[in-house]
Amino acid sequence: AETIALVALEQHQLSALMRARLWTVCGLSWHYRHDQNAALIRFDKALAAAIEAENPAFTAASLHNRAMVWEHTNQVPQMLVDTEEALRLYAEVGIVRHYASTLTKKARILHELGQYERAEECFYESRKLLLQSDASSFLVTCEAHLSNLYLDWQPSNGSILALKHAELALRAARPIGGSKLFMSLNQYSRAETFQGNARRGLELA
Repeated sequence: AETIALVALEQHQLSALMRARLWTVCGLSWHYRHDQNAALIRFDKALAAAIEAENPAFTAASLHNRAMVWEHTNQVPQMLVDTEEALRLYAEVGIVRHYASTLTKKARILHELGQYERAEECFYESRKLLLQSDASSFLVTCEAHLSNLYLDWQPSNGSILALKHAELALRAARPIGGSKLFMSLNQYSRAETFQGNARRGLELA
């Protein structure tokens, strides 16, 4: 895919948006080959072209892609900056599903930073939006990570809330199957085990 994209990039008079799309193909190619430095160079070019094209939606998508690199290289502050800017742009253009899923990503970052209350707020805002839209795959991710937040944070009734959202994740994942079902089963197993139901946790694992 990258070879084809690079050939296309040699053509004259390509629009800025088309260049952004082609550089994104190149960046994803290197990202999935686990060369994050090479991916970052290409995502930077995609982002610059998207900004030149004055396309907020693709600019947000490019920031989201670059945040993936920051996540894999453990650059949490940079990941948060790009994610927050992507959120601003998705809100600007009114793409609710992408806004909500990116908000889940921001909540995960805040969780990692130990900012549990802010993470909880973001998860619940994301969850509210996802419940209002046909975005069950994103909802599974949100519910599972919200459950995980409560396991780590352990506020009052934390283990009960963790189990509740693990169950909700599993319910949303069953019609989807695949990796989402695996994610939800794994989280439900962890929540059951934390509640002291080790046998049930093992059964689910």
